[in-house]
Amino acid sequence: MAKSFTDYEKEIIRQKLIESCGSCWSKYGYQKTSVMELCRMASISAGTFYQLYPSKELLFVETAQAVQKIFR
Repeated sequence: MAKSFTDYEKEIIRQKLIESCGSCWSKYGYQKTSVMELCRMASISAGTFYQLYPSKELLFVETAQAVQKIFR
């Protein structure tokens, strides 16, 4: 059975994933960054990842938006 997370927990996990994604993206590039590597870096399971993001692409969009905010 999938674990249910509070909104606060989900936000913390999302932030960890965005940080992990930014790090992997700059190190490996988009194509070579795997969901499993992102999960390992954020200390979550793949099931948790897919509860929050239906695809790797959607996480990359959020990460790109977060990076844009930094530069504004």
